[in-house]
Amino acid sequence: MKNKAIFYSLGLLLLFGCSDKKFNSEKWKTNIDKQFYMLNDLVESEILLDKTKTEVIDLLDTVNIKKFKYSDNSWMFIILIPNSFATEKAVEVMDIDFENEKVKQVTIR
Repeated sequence: MKNKAIFYSLGLLLLFGCSDKKFNSEKWKTNIDKQFYMLNDLVESEILLDKTKTEVIDLLDTVNIKKFKYSDNSWMFIILIPNSFATEKAVEVMDIDFENEKVKQVTIR
């Protein structure tokens, strides 16, 4: 019985502990503190590749896109690192590059 409780607890921890790391558009737009944790999944899963600028705006919103102009083919998205006072780095930068009006490449600096 005790082992079942331990496995159940570990399962819940894994399920809910990792859920904030998967990209979710609504969470991304409404909870800036969660963006940093979803960033790797967003880039590695290639969710943005081949999306139009309008689709990217729908998924990410444009609040934190710096020097944003719809006509630009390179967008720089600033993501705050939570509790960054403990590190030298306060932000991550995601670059979104477009070619022929679609996302060609997404990188993290």
